[in-house]
Amino acid sequence: MPKDLDIIMFPDGRLRSRDAAAYLGISPKTLATWRTRGEGPVFIKLGRIFYYKSDVDAWLSQAARVTSTAQARLSQADQPRKKKAASTQGALALKEETP
Repeated sequence: MPKDLDIIMFPDGRLRSRDAAAYLGISPKTLATWRTRGEGPVFIKLGRIFYYKSDVDAWLSQAARVTSTAQARLSQADQPRKKKAASTQGALALKEETP
């Protein structure tokens, strides 16, 4: 059974790095690696790293959709360093937090 996640979002739509990673269904370390490689969703640095939920959603929606792993490999071969969308399975509960 999927684990319920509490993801905190600020009123202006910002997510902390760990919350953005949870929303994407990946580890914070993977998200950090993508940042250093210039992959993944755009972010801002205001002392800490933040992601706007709208930017994360836009990044997910532009990712190539495939029906098999073979098709995914072909898609990646066509466009080197193609950004991959992570699975967002599991129950997500967004909670707003004031700064």
